[in-house]
Amino acid sequence: MSNLNTAPFLLIGITPPASVVEEHQRAFYFLEQCIDILHVRKPSFSEREMRNYLLPYCEAGLASRIVLHSHFSLAKELGLRGIHINEHVKQDPEVWHKFQCVSVAIHHLSELSMPTYQSLDYAMVSPLFPSISKEGYCPQFSLFEFQNALIAAICPVVALGGITPERIPLLRQIGCRGAAFLGYLWQTGSISDWQTTVDNLRSYKNE
Repeated sequence: MSNLNTAPFLLIGITPPASVVEEHQRAFYFLEQCIDILHVRKPSFSEREMRNYLLPYCEAGLASRIVLHSHFSLAKELGLRGIHINEHVKQDPEVWHKFQCVSVAIHHLSELSMPTYQSLDYAMVSPLFPSISKEGYCPQFSLFEFQNALIAAICPVVALGGITPERIPLLRQIGCRGAAFLGYLWQTGSISDWQTTVDNLRSYKNE
């Protein structure tokens, strides 16, 4: 697995669980312009549906920037960047080394110091702020508590939940290694809106 300890601040996109209009086109645009990694989360997809969904990314030469949330065998088959584990989709730590990148979803700050996660590329902690995509989904800890947990974190931490570009400077300041976007990315409409999204992300990432 790769080492993010000396890596630049990451911008990570997450696909919507249900398909949206021009989804691949939007994802290609964001990956080309500003997003470093795309997490593909499609909980209702069968393995065949997931393979078909992923093929356009592979054909576009983007496989190395795709992280998969399910059907992990496809990550090896298609040469994807890696896998993302959570409380619903577990993976034996003994086989983590087979993937270039392994990340984990965390909702309780105490998990950030678990020795099991020491070799992971990053932990995605959520929600840090009230969610944009899930109404009523709010953090169970304060920003102060989160900042203290970062000090003891055993692997790099990426923030998720209510993340907008304006919050990137704060996240960098308190020690996050990246920010993940779901609701903010997919609330855009026309291609002019896509460009506004890209401009905002670039602006705050480079501050």
